[in-house]
Amino acid sequence: MRKKILVALRYPLSKRGRKTLHKAMELIEDDNIKVIFFHVNLIYNNKKVKRRDFKNEVEKNAERIKTMKDVKFIVEESYLLDESILKKILETKTDVLIIGKTMEPRWKKFIKFWGEYNLSSELNAAADCKVIVVD
Repeated sequence: MRKKILVALRYPLSKRGRKTLHKAMELIEDDNIKVIFFHVNLIYNNKKVKRRDFKNEVEKNAERIKTMKDVKFIVEESYLLDESILKKILETKTDVLIIGKTMEPRWKKFIKFWGEYNLSSELNAAADCKVIVVD
């Protein structure tokens, strides 16, 4: 069974976004991994990122992607970033989610956990996948 990694990124890639992308590339050791790079156009921002532009930006920052066999670039529109990512995890049966630390507060609100908070364990419980938060 192929391992699936979902990498949630913003466009254009910030310094943190590039760190998240590079962490993902470190984890992709072989061709038996399916990688999905995912961006959400937030409807209320009125910014329409095209898949082609997102793909070009990601490939520009990680050249190796161009030679990889099973890579997908997905851009979706939504009002809620967190819900879109969770839906994509469930839809694709993702094994590993890689997000940047700046997304952590959004996940806190989405999951509504108000005490001691451990992002990885909360997302693992909600989405049944390993979560890697890149600092």
